[in-house]
Amino acid sequence: LFSCSVKEAYDVPMNETIVIDLSSGVTKAVVDKDDTQAESYVNHIDVLVFRDNAGYPSDLMHYGRYVVNDARQLTVNAQRSMFAANMPYHVYLVANSNLPESDFLAADFSYSDFVSKKQTDELLHLSGLTVEGAPKYFLMDAKATDGQSSLNTLVVLNNGNPADNTILFARLRRAAAKVVIKMTAGPDVQFATFGQSSDGTIQSDGGLYYIQNLPYQAFLLAEARADDTIDADVVAVRNTARGYDGHFVWNPEKDNKTASLVTYVYPNSWSSDIINRETCAVVNLPLIYTP
Repeated sequence: LFSCSVKEAYDVPMNETIVIDLSSGVTKAVVDKDDTQAESYVNHIDVLVFRDNAGYPSDLMHYGRYVVNDARQLTVNAQRSMFAANMPYHVYLVANSNLPESDFLAADFSYSDFVSKKQTDELLHLSGLTVEGAPKYFLMDAKATDGQSSLNTLVVLNNGNPADNTILFARLRRAAAKVVIKMTAGPDVQFATFGQSSDGTIQSDGGLYYIQNLPYQAFLLAEARADDTIDADVVAVRNTARGYDGHFVWNPEKDNKTASLVTYVYPNSWSSDIINRETCAVVNLPLIYTP
């Protein structure tokens, strides 16, 4: 029903066009009323088409970077006749990557090169804030389908009829998990205020937080991040600087009982050394005892 209603609305010329429909929406890691537009905004998309080899993607047939500015439809700048008639292909989408286009343009670029690529965002936990160096948009990825089934990721790009268009569907998924921590003071304590100088800087170390072992590097593809055969320990982790920013909501002058923290992390394996690699938030909240 969804595809029928959407296809009728397409306004594309009948000139062997390949259209990828993004209007099925972005699937967020957490659907929450407090999610911001930045968490689902799609600025640009890398599209990679790979030949099929017995059900597995092989060498690269087409690559293009498309600025979409949160549009819900993308027209590939390759005609259907470029692809063999009635043959299956693998079509991958990576949204908002900070990698240069040259990373995908090697003459012998193949799926094995693609699946090993990672993105680094040292200030991932500050994503969406107006902080220099913090990601403005979130890394996402998808594998296009023909709309018949979300599991059917082998798609025919050219059905042999020159008068047709090819309509594909993609559901982008965010690489980073959103973590929301809500803290409530118990009945015998309340959060305390702390001194600030005239320029607004904090005069004590109260009311600060940092992320210990923040995984700030991730494979571009969800199938790489989830593959047990790929050692997740190769991604980088670090301890962030102690700070107080827009993701740490705490205003004891108005509410001395509640505080919250929003942060973002990429996947990582702790299994090899959970004591030293476990990711956690360390929060300093000054308390006043009120018996």
